[in-house]
Amino acid sequence: MVLRPPLPSPGSSSPRQIWLHIGLPKCGSTTIQHHMAETYEQHLRLGLCYPQRHRSPAGYRNHIPLARMAAEVLPAALTEIEAEAERHSCRRILLSCEHWTNAFRTSNLAALVQALQQRMPGWQIRLVAYFRNPYGFAESSYAQFLRAGLFGIAKPAFFAAGPPGIDRYLRCFEESYGFPLPSLLSFTQMLLAQFPRDSLVLRSNAPADLDAPDMLSDFCNLLGLPPPETAARRNSRIQPRKLAEIEYVQTQVSQPVYMQLRPKLLKRDFTRGAPPGPARGSSLHLSAAMAEDITRRLEAERSELAALFATRTDTLCAARSQDWGRAELLDEAARVRLRKFIRRQTA
Repeated sequence: MVLRPPLPSPGSSSPRQIWLHIGLPKCGSTTIQHHMAETYEQHLRLGLCYPQRHRSPAGYRNHIPLARMAAEVLPAALTEIEAEAERHSCRRILLSCEHWTNAFRTSNLAALVQALQQRMPGWQIRLVAYFRNPYGFAESSYAQFLRAGLFGIAKPAFFAAGPPGIDRYLRCFEESYGFPLPSLLSFTQMLLAQFPRDSLVLRSNAPADLDAPDMLSDFCNLLGLPPPETAARRNSRIQPRKLAEIEYVQTQVSQPVYMQLRPKLLKRDFTRGAPPGPARGSSLHLSAAMAEDITRRLEAERSELAALFATRTDTLCAARSQDWGRAELLDEAARVRLRKFIRRQTA
C-alpha cells in the first residue's frame, strides 16, 4: 500500500493529520483512550478531535465500532468523522483501537487507510503503535486471552485440546500467525508488509526509553498536546490466583457458560482466608526455558528494532534476569470449591 502525500491545504503551512493509534494489545491502549475521551472538549480547543462519531460511548471509549465496520460503509463514516472535526476547526484527528492489530489479518485497517486516502486526500495519515518488553507482553497476553480472548485464537478449541497453559497458547499463536508472539520484530514486519515505513510511528512504552515521564505523556507530546495533569489510569490487575481460577473454570464449562459465570467468578473469594500463594503459576507464567528463548530472540532482533523505532529501545529490548520458578496455584480443595460454584450457578 502506498500512502500518498496530502494535497496542499489553502491558508496553512502544515498538513492536516489523521493519527491511527492501533495498539498493540496489552501495551497501554486503554490508558490513552480513557485520557483522550476525558479531555475531548479541552483537546478540541487545541485543534485535535477524538471523534465521538463511531466511538463507543462507554467502556473503553475507543473506535471499535469503526474498526469492525464493513469496508463498503467506511466512506460514509469518514464523512461524518471529518464533519465533526471541521465543526470544531480541528486540523488533527485521532482514531484509536487495538482491534486493528489484535485482529490484524481480518481487520479493516488496510481498507480504512484506503478509504481515508480516497475520502480525505488533504489529510496526512500516520499509524502509531506502542510495543512492550516481550516477557511481560507474553504473560499479559495470555492473561487477557483467559479473561476475554485475544488475537483471534479460538477459546473453545483451545480448552478442548487438553490442559491449558501459556506454553500451548504461545504455540497456538505461532501456528496461526507464522511467527512467535514474543518476536517484536515480527510484529513490526507484519505492519511494514502492509504500510510504508514513513507512515508508521513505532514506539516503546517503557518510560526509560522515552523523553517523557510515561507512555501517555509521550503520546500527548507526539500529538502536540499538553501532558496529562494526573497520573495515568491503568487497568486493574488480576492476581495470579484469580487467573488460575478463571483458567480452571474454562476447563469445566463451555465458553457461553463461562461468560455468564465470569462476573461472579471475579468477585467471589474462593481462598477462604488462605494467605497469598506463589506469585508465579505453573500454567500462567513463562518458564525458564521460555524466558531463555525470548532472551536469545531479543539479542538477534535488538539492532534492527533500534533502527526502526522512533524511540529508544534499550528497555524494550532488555533481557530480564529473575527467578523463573513456577508453582501450582490451585490445590484439589480449591478445585472442589470451584466445581461446587459452577454447579450452584448452573443448576
